[in-house]
Amino acid sequence: MDRYRGLFAEQPDSPAVVGFLELLGEAIGNTATLSDPAAVVLSGPLVDCPAFVDRLRDCLLPHLLEPSTMVTVSDLGTEGPLTGASLHAGEAAVEGIWAEYRR
Repeated sequence: MDRYRGLFAEQPDSPAVVGFLELLGEAIGNTATLSDPAAVVLSGPLVDCPAFVDRLRDCLLPHLLEPSTMVTVSDLGTEGPLTGASLHAGEAAVEGIWAEYRR
């Protein structure tokens, strides 16, 4: 991730960065079109790199079906995916316990 952070910070207009962000923006935009969210929340190991987030937001906005869709960074920052997975695992475990209890 350090290499990517450096690339976004030092060479934000390189063809590799531009191509990557265009593809990522299109992919996220397509997913948002299917689910029609009020907000797209970015998280993961690169959200603490402002150059990445700003450029991704710019590449994502043209692909959103609803222009008013908010694009923001998770308050959990780089820990967002791990926290979400942990919460889901806990909920699934409790659900499984209750499903067995109701039998």
